[in-house]
Amino acid sequence: MKLNTEEGWKMYIDIKHLKSRGFSNSKISKLLGISRPTVIKYVNMEPEEFAQEMNKRKHRTKKAQKYEEDIIGWLKQYPQMTAAQVFDWLEEKYEKIDFNESTMRNYVRFIRKEYDILKDSSTRQYEASDDPPMGKQMQVDFGEKKVLSQMGKKYLSMLCALFYLTQDSNIVNGKQGPLRLAIS
Repeated sequence: MKLNTEEGWKMYIDIKHLKSRGFSNSKISKLLGISRPTVIKYVNMEPEEFAQEMNKRKHRTKKAQKYEEDIIGWLKQYPQMTAAQVFDWLEEKYEKIDFNESTMRNYVRFIRKEYDILKDSSTRQYEASDDPPMGKQMQVDFGEKKVLSQMGKKYLSMLCALFYLTQDSNIVNGKQGPLRLAIS
């Protein structure tokens, strides 16, 4: 969790206050929206120790920082790019990356904020199509269901297909609902 000094001290004071009021570590975690290990770490920490911890955080380098030039360049050129795409491109370029995709997501979020690189929020353009005449369109959904054999010794796969006829033509044999067909 990335905290500035003011937020860090507020969290520390809140933890100490709630603990003094008799709340459990788990309850403090839920109330403050932080992890239980974080609560456990700070609940017994003296203010001087916490000050040192916050000071260390200021000077800590991020694992993805060594790729910052590439990341900034790509994000400026392709603002719609996702952190997963950035991670893939780094793996292609450098082969072995010493951190995971969640670290990359956090770092891309940090870079976007730090350099004011906004992700274009394009809206998806679509509109409903006209209903075709009855009997001219249907939707088919396929699925698989594992069931025990009659002997109960092994699983069999049942392949299923579910047919949805067009909106106005979903009455089959006087009953309303989808037409179902199972294939095994």
